[in-house]
Amino acid sequence: MQDCLGGTAATMLICNLSPGSKSYNETLSSLRFADRVKHVKNESNVIQRVKNDQNNALHDHELRSLQAQILSLQRSLLESQKQNQHLKSQLISKNQKKKLRQKHQNDGWCPHCDCPLGDVNV
Repeated sequence: MQDCLGGTAATMLICNLSPGSKSYNETLSSLRFADRVKHVKNESNVIQRVKNDQNNALHDHELRSLQAQILSLQRSLLESQKQNQHLKSQLISKNQKKKLRQKHQNDGWCPHCDCPLGDVNV
């Protein structure tokens, strides 16, 4: 029973008693059990609290550390977005050049030397 009581939690026992003579044995058994529980002694695990000043200093340090991490992550994200935009513009540029070459070819121009296809000497 000692293992079940104590720790960091408060324990409460509620006994139901009956004044009737038919319930005498049950009432007496409940009262004896409650008395045994009342006399159980064990050590409670008390959580030690850090002084408010030390606690605030720890929180301030953690806060500054987290803010620095956020700033670093924001910088990384911005750099990734810039790189992504650069790659996107390169891809668009390549696609535009390809479309322009196809248009020239469809219009009768050589995509390599920009001369009319009919004038190319083979």
